[in-house]
Formats: sequence, structure tokens, C-alpha cells
Amino acid sequence: MAKDAIKYEEVRNNPYCYKERPRLKIGYELFMVTLPFIIVHDGDDAVTDPSVSEALYTLAESKDKAMQLYPRMCHALTSGEPTENIDIVFSDIIRWLDERASPAVAVS
Repeated sequence: MAKDAIKYEEVRNNPYCYKERPRLKIGYELFMVTLPFIIVHDGDDAVTDPSVSEALYTLAESKDKAMQLYPRMCHALTSGEPTENIDIVFSDIIRWLDERASPAVAVS
């Protein structure tokens, strides 16, 4: 999950980290999402197969969606990686949000 033991413990002890089994109904409802969304996923993830995120991206009803894979990063992209990798992921997320927050940009 995380590349070093300290970051691994931080991820495991994060109270906001969902640790239960995924619920099928939630997965099904995600396919009906029509709001804009971005998926960020480790391209080599051993915890959650990237093909699951690819299926969500492909099947979700939203017309404004993006997916970014990060090869050779760990499952915990925003907390288990070295700081420079975390910065890359957050920069991509912020750029995606900024593109949608600008009133001059029309997203189809």
C-alpha cells in the first residue's frame, strides 16, 4: 500500500480511510454518476485492480470525466507516496478542478 513503513501506518490509521468491504449497491450507483468526476489510480495497484477504475470511467453516465493512471506509484496516491509524487497527483487534481471552475471554459 505505502512504500515505507511509516507512511503505511499513517494510511492504516487514517480515520477517513474506508477499511470495510465495498458494498455492491455503492458500486452500482457509481455507474449512474452524472456529475463531473476525476479518477486517480495507481497503474500498478496491487490492492485495487486499475481495470475497476477503467470500468467506472467507461460505464459512468457523466459526460465530463477524466482518468489519470500513475504507473509505479502505490495504492495510497495522496499519502503513501514520497512528497514529490503526492504533489504530482494533487497538481493534476487541482488543474482538473481549476479547468472546471473557470467561467470562461465550457466543458462538454
